[in-house]
Amino acid sequence: MKVPQRVQRALQRAEAHLKLGAPAAALPDIEHALQKCPDAFVAWSMLGRAKSLLGDQPGAEAAYQRALTIEGADPATWFNLGVTYSARAMYAEAIPCYLKALARRRTGFDVEAAQNLGSCYLKLDRFDAARDVYLGLLTLSENANLRSLLGMAYLGLGDHASALQAFERSVALGMRPNHTLLASLAACHGALGDEERAEQYRREADALLPAATEDAR
Repeated sequence: MKVPQRVQRALQRAEAHLKLGAPAAALPDIEHALQKCPDAFVAWSMLGRAKSLLGDQPGAEAAYQRALTIEGADPATWFNLGVTYSARAMYAEAIPCYLKALARRRTGFDVEAAQNLGSCYLKLDRFDAARDVYLGLLTLSENANLRSLLGMAYLGLGDHASALQAFERSVALGMRPNHTLLASLAACHGALGDEERAEQYRREADALLPAATEDAR
């Protein structure tokens, strides 16, 4: 739809506030735009961004859902809707959003959407789907964190040899050892019959446990 010039200026001011990290300041102009043009896709999309930045994920969800009734094929809006679900640990709801974002992307592979999708699969113990996502991402770029996540997927599948290979590759690429990584290495070596290495990694993981507990506070 055609947006009047006055409304365009309001949205330009709102966009400037959003880029500066001031979503509360953007809200009045966005709400004014929606009063004048209730079917303006860009205004609903901006409202979703503002609400999300303010921590109001249900409000952001409602705004993105409204935007999608106007332009249902917009990949960025599907991605942003997925983020509102992920932020609330609603991983089953987030997955179809990321899939739709990836399916509707016109200019190449959306790495961030795929990474979020893989994370959702891991959270839901859908390890085979997570493995496939991470293997696909690794064809684009070698990455220590992705290798570690691939290891977690293999570990969930019970493929300890492949998990160990992925974790060791992650370390070789510069992944900083942490409690989860060391405990996973211990589990792999233990399952593969190397109890000496497994015990070594268990001790190293236990040594980091107080720091891990402190970081979680």
